[in-house]
Amino acid sequence: MKVATYPVGIDSQVKDIISMLCVGTNEVRIVGIYGMPGIAKTTIAKAVFNQVCHKFEGSSCLLNIRERLDQHRGLLQLQKQLLRDILKGYIWLHDDEDEGINRIKSQFCRKRVLVILDDVDQLKHLRALAGERDWFGPGSRIVITTRDERLLTRLEVEKKISRQRTEQ
Repeated sequence: MKVATYPVGIDSQVKDIISMLCVGTNEVRIVGIYGMPGIAKTTIAKAVFNQVCHKFEGSSCLLNIRERLDQHRGLLQLQKQLLRDILKGYIWLHDDEDEGINRIKSQFCRKRVLVILDDVDQLKHLRALAGERDWFGPGSRIVITTRDERLLTRLEVEKKISRQRTEQ
């Protein structure tokens, strides 16, 4: 996955996120990155994905979720992409979000997966893509980027990082 051509100053944040993921442990862990727009949340999440995705049975990086939800049947399309990415191309034919939720739960509960959910702004969208920890197999990791710290608090994310814009 392509990361910015010259990503300045993200190495330590990427290392921090990877450390918080505790990739070698068996619990399902959710890490959140929050802060104002333009502070490299997505760039950090993509860099983390690139460095650790090979350690999982399946992985998916859903970028620009807030924007993609505005498209026709956006949430349904995101669920299909998540399933397709994790299951290595197998396409599930489902027509509603509730069926998508059931498929995600049934297919991922025994798999060790890495899921990046970028730019999420509503709890209901998180619940439709990564609703509960028991949807995922032991050792799975979910990374969420958002502008809204309260969203991560309501989801009971174990770790949160605030990325602040630095003055030059």
